[in-house]
Amino acid sequence: MTQFDTIKNAVRAKLLLKGFSLSAWERAKGYNGVRMTIYRFAGKDKRPRGKQARAIIEALESETGIKICGKK
Repeated sequence: MTQFDTIKNAVRAKLLLKGFSLSAWERAKGYNGVRMTIYRFAGKDKRPRGKQARAIIEALESETGIKICGKK
């Protein structure tokens, strides 16, 4: 299992405990491309520079308590 899969599954598990699937959380927060953002940045050393990708990562990290990428 890759680091991406591990992070994705951990995020999914935390969201499911709160009653959301990944796509339901995406719709509720008004984001697009959450899965792709996780795929692109999970386990990377740097945080995304793009406004939407950074917002998605920060929202997921604060919602789940799981570090997805970068040095925080």
